[in-house]
Amino acid sequence: MWADGLGGTTEAGFPTCQLRCLAALTSQVLPGAASRMDALCVPGQIDVRKRAIGLMSQTYRDAAVVLVIDSDIRSCSINLLLEERQLRIATSAWMQRPWTLQEALFAEYLVFEFFDRLLGISALLAPKVEDTMTNPALFFLAGQLVRLTPGRVHEVDAGPGVLSLQEMAAQVQGRITSKPEDETLAISSPVSADAFQLINILPDQRMKTLLLKVRDIPYDIPFLNGPKIDEPGFQWAPATFMHAQGSPMGKMGSLEYSTLSVPQRAFWRATIAFILAT
Repeated sequence: MWADGLGGTTEAGFPTCQLRCLAALTSQVLPGAASRMDALCVPGQIDVRKRAIGLMSQTYRDAAVVLVIDSDIRSCSINLLLEERQLRIATSAWMQRPWTLQEALFAEYLVFEFFDRLLGISALLAPKVEDTMTNPALFFLAGQLVRLTPGRVHEVDAGPGVLSLQEMAAQVQGRITSKPEDETLAISSPVSADAFQLINILPDQRMKTLLLKVRDIPYDIPFLNGPKIDEPGFQWAPATFMHAQGSPMGKMGSLEYSTLSVPQRAFWRATIAFILAT
């Protein structure tokens, strides 16, 4: 459950009235089900917090439903145009956090709280494909939502629940967090890296470790504008994807770290020469 602006922490707890409200919403989605929120289940104590963060991807995978309670979305009526409802989600705080990307990708189903009632993500897509294709606003906004559906994850060649680094870089661009050192922790599981390993090393070593774990680096990643890792051999690598600028160029191939085996060798040699010259 994502609960925006409701306050509360693991140590301080939540106001009883808020918990009753959340319990009522949970019952509407899945009668008799238990609910979980990071605000209550990720404590401040360092060692326990590390354990909780390491288990987050499994928590999201095990969730039958992710219920999104966002202040912008919940102020929107379901009677508004479909484009307006989609826009509220696309511009919500929930869509701007790196952690929420992981919970959306791994969830079995997404449900949003609107002013009038709850709506599942399938109800927020045009019932007919032709309606989306003939409406530029619907086409763009529906694309933002489709990227969050579990089916989108399972289309990736790497296997169920896994994104390519290209797609993850594109999805996390522009997202923000109050703890920048958590970026790699939030995106690690969808790209088959181990959050437990990353959380136990220094924050400035996490992106390098993540890239080494992923191994297959798309050609376009070095060309993303933004902060780079300040370490010999990795000056080409983004220090963050959230503040990177540029767009992944598609499936052009990848660089294998261990052997530098590149399908298009001439292209990669030119790429390396360009990087070293800058």
